[in-house]
Amino acid sequence: MGKNAAAPVYPNAASLIPNNIAALDNNGQLSLNGSGKLLRDGNITPIGGVSFVDSTKTFDKNYAVNTIFSKNLQSHGGDPNAASLLPSQNDSNPNDAARPFIVNIGDLLSAANVTWKWYSGGWNNALDSSPSNPVTQGAPNTVNPLFQWHHQPFAFFDNYAPFTTDLANHPDGRNPVSAAHLQDKANFYQDVANNTLPAVSFVKFLGPDNEHPGYASLQQGQQHVADLVAQVQAQPQLWARTLIVITYDEHGGRWDHVTPPARDIWGPGVRVPAIIISPFARQGYVDHTPYDTSSILKTIEQRFGLPALTAADANAASLAGAFTNAQLKRSGYSVNRRLGRVTQVVTVTNAGSLPLAGPINVVLDNLSANTTLANASGATANNPPAGSPYIVASSGDLAPGASVSVTLQFTIPNSGGITYSARTVTGTPNP
Repeated sequence: MGKNAAAPVYPNAASLIPNNIAALDNNGQLSLNGSGKLLRDGNITPIGGVSFVDSTKTFDKNYAVNTIFSKNLQSHGGDPNAASLLPSQNDSNPNDAARPFIVNIGDLLSAANVTWKWYSGGWNNALDSSPSNPVTQGAPNTVNPLFQWHHQPFAFFDNYAPFTTDLANHPDGRNPVSAAHLQDKANFYQDVANNTLPAVSFVKFLGPDNEHPGYASLQQGQQHVADLVAQVQAQPQLWARTLIVITYDEHGGRWDHVTPPARDIWGPGVRVPAIIISPFARQGYVDHTPYDTSSILKTIEQRFGLPALTAADANAASLAGAFTNAQLKRSGYSVNRRLGRVTQVVTVTNAGSLPLAGPINVVLDNLSANTTLANASGATANNPPAGSPYIVASSGDLAPGASVSVTLQFTIPNSGGITYSARTVTGTPNP
């Protein structure tokens, strides 16, 4: 895990709900009495309303606090009238003065050419059943009643709005960009079986499988998680380079004896479990670092060198401390003009307390175009970014404290220097 370079911080989507969404008052706007006590819950906070945590602070913007449906994905028969739906959020046009420009983690991944998908249980049936669908117009009511329409975050944005009105070019009514990234959970299992899983995957279970209190079974939900993990582990080449993070929202409201810290005007939230399953995970280890859900974003941003989305993920702790610790050290360059080679030694040290499972490969990302790695063992395919040369440093395991070195041989560049980013990958990086 490399350090995340300084990067611009984008505005928080939740803080940019337009003021023209006042029609949400029809569903019960937040109401406070003179002492600041809550009288009636609603969809959004009022500007100037008293903070739930600190009565000396007030809300500076309208924030989404409860169930709000998107104009892009109206639920079948369950939405308020169309005027009260959240307008599509602008992540498509930074020059649109009428709508704040917001980006999400999918936008950052796409801009960096990192593959990703959001898989959702019941997604295909929900699309057919949505009144937002220009083809079906919600006619076939086949959606599962426990499909969470408002839990599909990417669908709230322009780029990933599920539907398009350009039926001449897209007669199925689907936005092709959205269709490439937002898919049914059945596709997840197909991608696992075909070893075509993208670099980053989000999986949202259908209601009966999500362990939510009141309508879901804990046993069924936990078995569903176990089955998903088993599917990934059944593909050795995929499993060798995979990190699975399992987490929840309110965790069923289970009692917790520890008071979480108050971070901002929203105060503390209940603690939820985060379980890390990976060949890189520190085994038998309980991490007591304070994390929040934006730590997952921070980890993705750190892994792929992305900018932060908000101050929340910029300041969050990444999950890097829960992994085994492989450190890389490079020597200086040595030039042999007779052979036309520039060599450099890279040393991999296992600085963790557990063995690193072999084979151990050194992968060179973003190698400067004016040279090649002459003695590469191959190039990555499904281990993004595809096409990065790698060299096998060790075919066996690396014990704690042990080191292994590998010599890189570059062709002498015609001009300029040699630049690249190095990382280690265990298992086969080119299935």
